Amino acid sequence: MKALQIAACALACAFAAPAQGETDWENLLEGSKVSLSKALAIGLEEAWEGTAFQAELEGGSGGAVYSIDIAQRHKSRNVIVSAKDGEVVENVMEDEDHLDTAEACKVKLSDAIKTALKARPGKAVKAQMTLKSGKSGVTVKIWADGKLTSVKIDGATGKVVPAE
Repeated sequence: MKALQIAACALACAFAAPAQGETDWENLLEGSKVSLSKALAIGLEEAWEGTAFQAELEGGSGGAVYSIDIAQRHKSRNVIVSAKDGEVVENVMEDEDHLDTAEACKVKLSDAIKTALKARPGKAVKAQMTLKSGKSGVTVKIWADGKLTSVKIDGATGKVVPAE
């Protein structure tokens, strides 16, 4: 009987835990007092200049953090913000050029997040500008009701792109 209980518990835990490689959004958001939008504002203020092209919630050694990537000329700055208290944990210049993507997108990342959350209420966990075949856009990932969904925003108009 005890072996059966252990097997049942192991099976339940396997289904409850995220698959390997998947992010445990529920766990990351649990202790987070700072939203993606707030962390984005903090990151932009810390960087002084540039255009944010990506922001996402991640697990860090000290807990959940937001990684804010900002295009600054032909380099990028990565600002890490604590999801718990909004403190800047790291601010590093990187040798990555995302200027084309940032300049092609006429919609600010912060505005795209607001638009996406109006279309699909929940908690934004990632926003990323894209540039494909000369067309810009922003993909916002939202955690709601135990599910991760994506909302695409047109980079020229700022409107939600209907799901295909």
